[in-house]
Amino acid sequence: MAKKMKNGKGFLWISTRIGFWSIIALWIIMAFVPYENVVYALLSFLWIGLTIFTFVSSILHLTKYESKAFAITALVISSILLLLFIIGMIIGVLSLATISGNFIKPI
Repeated sequence: MAKKMKNGKGFLWISTRIGFWSIIALWIIMAFVPYENVVYALLSFLWIGLTIFTFVSSILHLTKYESKAFAITALVISSILLLLFIIGMIIGVLSLATISGNFIKPI
C-alpha cells in the first residue's frame, strides 16, 4: 500500500502540480528555440507527453482529493493545449498535402 505524506499530499497531488508547471516551463523554453532545430522536435515530444500525463493525473486528482481548484485548472489548460496541438497537426498535414498537389479530392 502506498504511504501517504503527513500533510495528505500524495503522488497525484504532487504529480499534477509538477506536470502543470513543467508544461508551462517547456512552453516558454520552446518559444526561444528555432523550429528547424532537432532540440525543438525533442522538446515537442516531451511537451506532448507531459501534457497527456498532466491531463490523466488531474482527472485522477479530481476523483481522489477534495481540493479541486488546481486540478480543474490543470485539466482545462492541458485539454486546450492538446486540442490546439491536434488542430495544428491537422492544419500542417493539410497544408503539406495542398503544397505537394496530393490533396485528396472528394468523389
